[in-house]
Amino acid sequence: MPLLHPRIHTTIDVGNPPSSPDESRYKSIQIHFHGFAYLPHARGRGIISPRFSMNGHQWELGVYPGGELHARHTPRSSTYLAIYIRLCSQGSVTASFDVKLLNKFGDLACRMRSPAINWRSDMITEWSWPQVMRRSKVLDENRYILDDDGTLAIVVSTKEDATAAFVPKNPLTKMMKGMFNDETTADVCFEVCSAGMMEALQSPSPSPANVVSTKEDATAAFVPENPLTKMMKGMFNDETTADVCFEVCSAEGKDDDDGTKRAKTSTSFYAHRSILSGCAPMLAALFDAEDTGHMISAQISDVKPDIFQYMLGYVYGGSVPKEELMTHAKDIINAADKYSIVNLKLEAEAVYLNSTIFTVDNAMDNLLYADAKNCALLKETVLDFLADWNSTEAINNISFADFPLYTQDWITMTID
Repeated sequence: MPLLHPRIHTTIDVGNPPSSPDESRYKSIQIHFHGFAYLPHARGRGIISPRFSMNGHQWELGVYPGGELHARHTPRSSTYLAIYIRLCSQGSVTASFDVKLLNKFGDLACRMRSPAINWRSDMITEWSWPQVMRRSKVLDENRYILDDDGTLAIVVSTKEDATAAFVPKNPLTKMMKGMFNDETTADVCFEVCSAGMMEALQSPSPSPANVVSTKEDATAAFVPENPLTKMMKGMFNDETTADVCFEVCSAEGKDDDDGTKRAKTSTSFYAHRSILSGCAPMLAALFDAEDTGHMISAQISDVKPDIFQYMLGYVYGGSVPKEELMTHAKDIINAADKYSIVNLKLEAEAVYLNSTIFTVDNAMDNLLYADAKNCALLKETVLDFLADWNSTEAINNISFADFPLYTQDWITMTID
């Protein structure tokens, strides 16, 4: 059955209406669902608005007068009005939403908020509120939710979060420049004589007969970039030039048919002591300071081989594909935190934030994780979510028992 499309009415003000500094950052639009009592109210039957533009993107608002089809609290939720907001245009934007139900007098009847979400057309396109208000209350004439014509008025407000998470670049080139002519970490030395340079400076200039005249070519000469990063990537896991080796143990295998456990296996990753010393000191510290001239091995048992490969490859100037960052974000954060690969940790944290939908159910777990791994951006995002969601309900419904005692009062004050 085709979805119904109610007419959208924007509000025009004469003069400046009073508003708080926070509210002034919002752009609002009012949507009227006419004849609400007669809209289809079978569970899962949705009514969708025409698309509207806010902050440079196209959106649509939908309602389920009789409740969402896949609402969690069934069958009770089938009697609730549900509302959702959906991104319709391509691209991505960080935005939070404030949705209000107005009564017939224009006063606030109900209010919902979403956290600041990184909306992406290829991933996160919708946010819903499954239990806005019981349908019976919406229809109750004594509550004055619907106007005299039976119209339900919903105001949608949004503000863009212009502050994007800072993701630092791979610091390999900067670290390698810092190692230039560093006597404390060097293992070879060039003694360059100055006599040859002086002779070159004192040699006569070429005679005009030896000068080759050229016609200026419009095509600029190709000047290649410094090949350092490319060469460093080529040295990654190169056994022929490496002087240290990481033996990364895999998880214990599954049971064989006879019930015995398969032995753990290990994967070898080859590296160079000098590069680790400058770019990953915590990894370099796993080996003896004295160079024996032979290959030295160190065992890694707390990181999966594929995660260690991403981390060590990053040290050598590589990058982790976004799909892998999204899939293994926490594993990469854990490994990078343990071995102080700071920039990789920040990059994985930013990807985790953009690919995670925060809810009341997972907020405390994420807050505990952020505190344990010192993820400042994740902690700030979760606290903002709790504050935007509903501070009173957050304090009453979330247990702070597992959180460190010295931070419980601070968190309560933050979201209060």
